Amino acid sequence: MTHFDSQTYIRYLIAKQSIDDRSLNGHVRLHLARCLPLPRTTSNRPLKVVEIGAGIGTMINRAIKWRLAHKVHYTAIEKESDFVQVLRQRFSDPDGPTGCRTERIDADKVRIQGPFGVWTVTARCADIYDMTTQPVSEAADLLVAHAVMDLLDVERVLPALCDLVRPGGLLYLSLNYNGNTRFLPEQPGPFEAHAMRRYDVSMDQRRIDGRPSGHSRTGRRLLAALAPLGLSLVAAGSSDWLVHPIDGRYPDDDQFFLEVIVGTIFKTLKNDTAVDQHALKQWRHIRRDQIRSAELIYMAHNLDLLIRTPP
Repeated sequence: MTHFDSQTYIRYLIAKQSIDDRSLNGHVRLHLARCLPLPRTTSNRPLKVVEIGAGIGTMINRAIKWRLAHKVHYTAIEKESDFVQVLRQRFSDPDGPTGCRTERIDADKVRIQGPFGVWTVTARCADIYDMTTQPVSEAADLLVAHAVMDLLDVERVLPALCDLVRPGGLLYLSLNYNGNTRFLPEQPGPFEAHAMRRYDVSMDQRRIDGRPSGHSRTGRRLLAALAPLGLSLVAAGSSDWLVHPIDGRYPDDDQFFLEVIVGTIFKTLKNDTAVDQHALKQWRHIRRDQIRSAELIYMAHNLDLLIRTPP
């Protein structure tokens, strides 16, 4: 989604929140609930959670609704300063996503109190690659990475993320793209299937700051990386995106979400010499019309993983 300005991307993150809510795997989430709270040396110690690629904080809101624990220290790490600013504003506002009493502790931290317990949320603007090279003062009980591992170099980052988690701790890695982007109704001819293959190839070849950035089969790459690192798979399941109209219209802000998806694919492929550019423009025109008339269905395959570090 690097093709869009930050305001468009922020709206995209808001729009996809309800889509992610519908997609997250309930089996994996159930196992997360069963594993928490983790055994502690001090029974009154808060659960320490670190999230990487936190965006505007949509996963924080989910975690509060899920009542992970009564006392939580949640640190949200996000590289984009615009996103961090929105996150801080959202969770400092009593009328924000939690609807509960908030108290600002300092510029980066708020305390939130409600029926779910007492949470402190700290927002940090940092690059995960820089963060993983720095010593950790206190390891996390739980590390969360939502819809972000497919933007990173898995083989390099996963061992570093494990270093952020205490022995026997958990990694909850959700919405990891695993290929197979599809649209309905199907278009005649071979163009779209070829274009979607090239879209996956673009992920495999993507470089940011000279580093590999993501992969079109991130889900399976994560699964293959567990055993060599001594990690245990607690639970896994699909978390496919499936966006479709209901009674002739898209729910929530799904229409905008689809517009961004189609726009992202178009902008990714418009300089690909292996893609017929005239056919690509026609494809975008047809799919945009289908979005506006609430006819388009979109599917993408993702995996959710819950992982335990060695004791």
